[in-house]
Amino acid sequence: SGYQAITRSGRDALRKSDLEQIRSALEIYKSENGRYPLAQATCVPALPTSYINPYPADPRPTSSQYCYVWKSNLTYQLCAHLENGLTADSSCGSQNLCTASCNYQVVNP
Repeated sequence: SGYQAITRSGRDALRKSDLEQIRSALEIYKSENGRYPLAQATCVPALPTSYINPYPADPRPTSSQYCYVWKSNLTYQLCAHLENGLTADSSCGSQNLCTASCNYQVVNP
C-alpha cells in the first residue's frame, strides 16, 4: 500500500543518513589516527564512543544490519540494505556479512 511504501522510503532515508554519520565519524578518526579503524566485530568498526555515540543501527535490525568492511588502513566499505530500489550488489560487503543482501554502499572519499 501507499503507507507501506512511504514507511519503507523513510527507513531508507534514515539508513542513508546513518551511513553518512558513520562515514563522518570514520573520517574524523582517520584524520586523528592516520588510518581507518579495524572491525571490532562483524560489520562494526572499532570506533570509540567519543567519535559516534550511539552507533546507529538499521531501523529494522531483524532483517539486516549496517556492514563495515575494513579493506586497508586507507580504504573501507560501508554497506546497507535499502528496501526500495536497487538490486543486491555482491561486491558490497564482499564477505557477505550483511544479513540481507546489500544494495547501497558508501566508501571512503
